[in-house]
Amino acid sequence: MYTREFFLMNPEFIRWVKSSDEDLEIYWKNWLEANPESLQALTEARELVRGIKFENKAPSKELENQILSEILKETAYSDKNQIVIKEKSLFDVRILFKVAAVFVLGILLSWYFYPRNEEIPVKSNIAYLEKAAGLGEKLSFALPDGTRVWLNSNSKLAFPSLFDDSTRTVELIGEGYFEVAKDENKPFKVITNNSITTAIGTSFNINSKSKDKLKISLITGIVAIEDMELNIENKILQPTEQILINKTSKNFEIRNFEIESEIAWKEGKLVFENNTFDEVIQKLIEWYGVEFSFENTKNVKWNFSGEYKNQSLELVLKSMSYVEDFEFEIKEKQVKIKF
Repeated sequence: MYTREFFLMNPEFIRWVKSSDEDLEIYWKNWLEANPESLQALTEARELVRGIKFENKAPSKELENQILSEILKETAYSDKNQIVIKEKSLFDVRILFKVAAVFVLGILLSWYFYPRNEEIPVKSNIAYLEKAAGLGEKLSFALPDGTRVWLNSNSKLAFPSLFDDSTRTVELIGEGYFEVAKDENKPFKVITNNSITTAIGTSFNINSKSKDKLKISLITGIVAIEDMELNIENKILQPTEQILINKTSKNFEIRNFEIESEIAWKEGKLVFENNTFDEVIQKLIEWYGVEFSFENTKNVKWNFSGEYKNQSLELVLKSMSYVEDFEFEIKEKQVKIKF
């Protein structure tokens, strides 16, 4: 959920409130659809901006020098209140957001609300946002361009609040399904695990939950795949084709797949296909957000297959226990399995 301060330091928000146009109206309408929980903070910030009066005076040279000095000092420290906090991100927004915060507070308010001959570029102040689905959760939302995204459990997507003029680039951690809004002038790029998937108007699924394996499955349209580690360049996929990239063995293969089973998670279906015991447990942890403990698993070897749609953990485990012969006990978020 975003605060009033987030909106008050966003130049595009301020421009929308003060002098809206059709593009801004569409953008903020889409933004609110994707972030309905922030409606109150947005409304409060909008009223504050509407009520602010400023003297039409440009900042002095001394003030500019002071702000630049503060920027240089501030970038040496971390900021706990940033919009996006993550390791090794494509979007290195820590310094950017610091600069934006200091610059907006010192200069923007005195410049931005009044007409001027030259338009000040605002793209450098674009905020980067993050959507995350925790364990046991799934999330669906729209990006600023109208692209629809579904995030599987334990997955994250980072994206700019406004795409630039040439590309639409996002970063995925985990698994996500994308229905890309068509724009031939702005390719849509998903970066994950050092690989880039490029599309125009396409639907596809990306699974990067394993650190050493990446699976990209194309549903409709065409995508081009690049991988910086394996020197894969513009590898084209056709519908019902998927590429499997193994980061450990440094190889890849392209094969056909069943669409229904690949994106079953999006429809609330929990699917196992010849999964090992460890793979089954990991899926259950992510799907239901629980923790497991075990007894007598020394000789357990599974090759389990099954499909469950919108079923409780108890019913799933009961069904599994008939096949794999184990007992289980569930206490809130703790599950005990005994063989």
